[in-house]
Amino acid sequence: MRKWLYSLSFLSFTLTALFFLKQPIFADGAMIVRPDPYSDRWDYGDEESQQAYINYEYGVQKMILAIKVGENYYSDAVWIFPVPSLPEKVTIDVVKELPNLTGEDISILAERTLDRNRSFLLATQIYPIPFLFIHSGLSSMNVEDVTLGGGEYGVKSARESDVEVHETITKEGITTELVTAKTSEGLYNYLKDKDLDIKANSIDAFDNYIGKDYSFVVSWISNKHYYYYDSYKPASLPGRDVYETGEDMNPTVYGISDESGMMLPSPTDDKVTAERPIPPPRPIPHPDQAALKGVFVTFPTKDIYYPLIPTSVYGSKKVPAAIRVMGHVTPRIFEDIKAFSEVNYYFDEYSTLQKDFYRKAPANNRYTEDVMYTKIDIEAPSKLLTQDLWIKRLAPAYTYPVAFVALNSFWTLVLFLISCSLFTGIVVGKIVFGKSVSLKKCVVLGLSNCLSLLGVVYATVILSTKENTEDVSDLMKKLKDKGYLIRRRIALFLCIANLPFLVLGGLFFIGLVLEILRGSMSILEIPLAPVVPFIVLVIVKKLRHIKDEDKDLFRDLKKKGYSPSTMSSIDPKKLIFISVFSVLFIVNVLCLGGLLKLML
Repeated sequence: MRKWLYSLSFLSFTLTALFFLKQPIFADGAMIVRPDPYSDRWDYGDEESQQAYINYEYGVQKMILAIKVGENYYSDAVWIFPVPSLPEKVTIDVVKELPNLTGEDISILAERTLDRNRSFLLATQIYPIPFLFIHSGLSSMNVEDVTLGGGEYGVKSARESDVEVHETITKEGITTELVTAKTSEGLYNYLKDKDLDIKANSIDAFDNYIGKDYSFVVSWISNKHYYYYDSYKPASLPGRDVYETGEDMNPTVYGISDESGMMLPSPTDDKVTAERPIPPPRPIPHPDQAALKGVFVTFPTKDIYYPLIPTSVYGSKKVPAAIRVMGHVTPRIFEDIKAFSEVNYYFDEYSTLQKDFYRKAPANNRYTEDVMYTKIDIEAPSKLLTQDLWIKRLAPAYTYPVAFVALNSFWTLVLFLISCSLFTGIVVGKIVFGKSVSLKKCVVLGLSNCLSLLGVVYATVILSTKENTEDVSDLMKKLKDKGYLIRRRIALFLCIANLPFLVLGGLFFIGLVLEILRGSMSILEIPLAPVVPFIVLVIVKKLRHIKDEDKDLFRDLKKKGYSPSTMSSIDPKKLIFISVFSVLFIVNVLCLGGLLKLML
């Protein structure tokens, strides 16, 4: 029994630390653009960043992909990425808005919880939990046209026969096609027949997917007007007064061509002469707000997938990728990019998610509560992206206790309190009292700290550190039969529990008296709350009353080394125990709290 209790005490103290041991954790497609509007050459564009949102449920992955490109490339951009599934199982769409996921890292939330709980536990050694509670109490999508089953870019010629267009959708100013390719040459011809004069070796990165169960999603801006200005209409741009209200979609003077989407110079410009004709139109630098659209693709897969290989075409350039996956998952980051990758686990109280993307999102209100997600940041030189990213659906083991701490402050506090109290009670009890107090009583003394230090004081005071002799047992039985034992124990409990309230009530009462003397308050306006501790004292006095015929019994009890007030043995070691317990408990809380924070 004793060995079991010893093991329990040390286990309770170390369980929390071991529970939080942290295990070490050691983007998508290529953007092809025309470098300038009048060039016959196409090349890989200056892709600035990649954003992906993934939700995996029941073997189906829903993925929204969006990229931010340099403003000079907005007009003629084509984006292509692979998906690991046959086309008949893939669906595509274009979304006007991206999910909004923010929240906080669960490690930061867990640290904050530990700090708050540690402060609370330290405070229990100063004033009781009831006062702590009192103190804390004060203190929709526009569709242009949808064409399914081939679309305008179907199979046109024999040389294109090894590329098949399975679906075409035009929406939000973007056209997206779902295609399959039997050869890389066919994919090259498919892109070239869209007036993209690309180099044959520029699609080498896609050779990894040719001949396998992969499909390709190809997207480009098909309506520049709609893409740029549907969701964002700036109040004014230089020379764009006619477009200020957003009503005229076909301005004729120094405006925007409905077909080209280019800024034209004013025909009345005095610099325009026969020798100096009107220069060709140039792309309009467009604000970032217009790029908040993405391609939504759904496909079945065994594990979560994100394409990285296509980005390798950018050479040594770093194209940051931010991948957000619903839930806590484990990415299998290959060795070459571990040093350039970071994985963090988040909790978002209020996120903005679309119902089609996240089935738990409310249909009438897109604010979804209590969302857990994983954010994977990759900022490696593109030529190191030699493999795609596959992601396990389960989170690393260490994230479970961290998430528990971050999201369950109360139960973390309970575990923290019990562990430190139990360990401190057993260690100090055996050191101070030795064999005179059993291990079971030390456990009770430690757990009494769950009611703050005053609970320890009460349990220690009523603790018997001596073995009762026969005459003492008879005497105690007589007093117990007369009801003195229970009344004295209740009186002691009320007295100890009432002590902090009595001090505060006394200070408050002195303030009320001063207010009455100043004439700013009448006696009838005195609140009853400060009087309650004094009423408790009257009750305590009544409970401690001794009948005349029983006074001799209490005198005999005192002669035998027992306190008439507590009806337990008088032992100076009790005061030592209370003092050492409080100090060691504070040390344990500080050490364990610091250790846990280091492990997060």
